[in-house]
Amino acid sequence: MITAALVNDLRKKTNAGMMDCKRALEETQGDLDAAVTLLREKGIAKAGSKADRAANEGVITARISDNAKSGILLEVNCETDFVSKNDSFLAFVKACAALRDRSVRFEAAIAGPDGPHGPVVRRRIAELGLEDAVRLVGPMSQEELLREYLRADALCLPCRVVGSDRDGIPNVLVEAMACGTPVVTTGISGIPELVCDGVDGLIVPPADARALADSMQRLHDDRALAARLGAAARETVRERFDGDRLARRLFDLFEAEIRR
Repeated sequence: MITAALVNDLRKKTNAGMMDCKRALEETQGDLDAAVTLLREKGIAKAGSKADRAANEGVITARISDNAKSGILLEVNCETDFVSKNDSFLAFVKACAALRDRSVRFEAAIAGPDGPHGPVVRRRIAELGLEDAVRLVGPMSQEELLREYLRADALCLPCRVVGSDRDGIPNVLVEAMACGTPVVTTGISGIPELVCDGVDGLIVPPADARALADSMQRLHDDRALAARLGAAARETVRERFDGDRLARRLFDLFEAEIRR
């Protein structure tokens, strides 16, 4: 069994990204030393720590041309910058109230910095009497996030576009899907490039608490659907959003330019 603690140990030894560490441990059947060797062979193990920016994922890859006259050392990083900047979480809290009214038993955790809307969200939770069901847990480390992804029945990320304030593809969606966690989100900005409704996740309209509640209840009531979406989500990330593969594609582009 690949535990969050084992993934964290591998991160400490290699400074590689959380998902890269999880995949390496899966490939080596949980052998920590073999996973370290595998990451080094792939060029993913990093030379230095960037622990001051915990929500940082990336990969380093290197290649020398066939004639040994040129080479490339390429680093690609993905920085998470998704916090509670608008009232999307209010729709989530309202959806949670709807689930409770339908007698659906659940526990929900809202992770991340409060942001300017934190007090408003907390007040709304209290007004709806959801203090025992919905918790604001604050910022979480990568190890803590991984633990939550692995134990969660679903990740719900309702997003809205407010003026120019938007995310491309929120990194938390990619991380959760890589863990096989079913996701419910909104089809805005770059999210449809990652999530296909009914195939590897569920998409609802922005600010639609009822649709959000309906989708979460679908996952609750239909465990086969949840399992199918989770498995498809993991495969989507593996095939289309693997950091090592993307870095090597960029490498090929750079190498082609050098040869010109």
